[in-house]
Amino acid sequence: MKRILIFAFLIMFFTIIILFSAEKRGGIVLAFDDGYPCWIKTVAPALAEVNGVATIFVNNQRVHSGYLSFEDLRTLQNKYKWEINTHTYHHFDSVRYVEKYGLQKWIDEEVEASVKEFESNGIKKIRSLVFPFNSFNDITAGYVSKRFDSFRRYSPMPLTKSLFKDKSYPGTTIDLGYYVPLRQLKMWINFSRMQNKILFVYSHQVFSEEHYIRGTIKEVGKDYIISNEKFTPLKDTALCLVPTVKTRIQDTDIKVVGFEEGNKVRVMSGHLDKITKPGEKFIVGPCYGMSYKYFKEFIEYASQKIPFYTLSQALEILKQNSN
Repeated sequence: MKRILIFAFLIMFFTIIILFSAEKRGGIVLAFDDGYPCWIKTVAPALAEVNGVATIFVNNQRVHSGYLSFEDLRTLQNKYKWEINTHTYHHFDSVRYVEKYGLQKWIDEEVEASVKEFESNGIKKIRSLVFPFNSFNDITAGYVSKRFDSFRRYSPMPLTKSLFKDKSYPGTTIDLGYYVPLRQLKMWINFSRMQNKILFVYSHQVFSEEHYIRGTIKEVGKDYIISNEKFTPLKDTALCLVPTVKTRIQDTDIKVVGFEEGNKVRVMSGHLDKITKPGEKFIVGPCYGMSYKYFKEFIEYASQKIPFYTLSQALEILKQNSN
């Protein structure tokens, strides 16, 4: 009898462990800012394959400039179940704008005009705002916290169980310019599941591999690296260097100013020799985006561990946690 009870207990214990390990706890909110064609051409179909969704913060001028159409936005909303919010009308720095023109003009021409145009073109109620450049002060944040459900506050640790008192939530970019190693991103995903927290990350674009140079450092100076391998210089604007793929970049991006001699990358930074060394693997590519390879591995890993949420879905969970 005793053996039977022990055996039954062990079965129950391991069943609970298996069920717990299979349960998707925590969650991830993947956001994209501004407005780019890759969202509908590349990103949305790839996310749909893993039952993922995204939340986008669009500034209206990206539509007027032809990067996306209102029809594209409606497709992302209605077909792919993405959530659409505002990144203001023109993408101006709110603090500088208010200092120059006053709060009311910013409200009327950058916030309300943006919301009105989106909603009049078939976009569902705009519920949140992301400040361009993540730049705000007590005045602009005070208005937004009353007008909307939330706004993003840049944070190097983008995991939380609740909203901050001002209705902000933490978020970290995974663009190349502020590079997050894939192993670090996977660690955050694991933390989200173990701690039952929501992970907030954002990007701008997803690029194919021809937009990147990958190699090994042969020589490093204060403002340059020389690669072991020859490469074809990239023609993209706004390029950044990741001086070592092992280390996360925080605080500032390392902007590329040019290429020389077929295997030399020169940057604006004056301290490369202090943060990398010969033998380290490096990446050069567009500052405001991530590679498709990185993106695919990230979303496939996340889909196996935690659920994808739109921002509004995540906010409901955070509110429940706060009660």
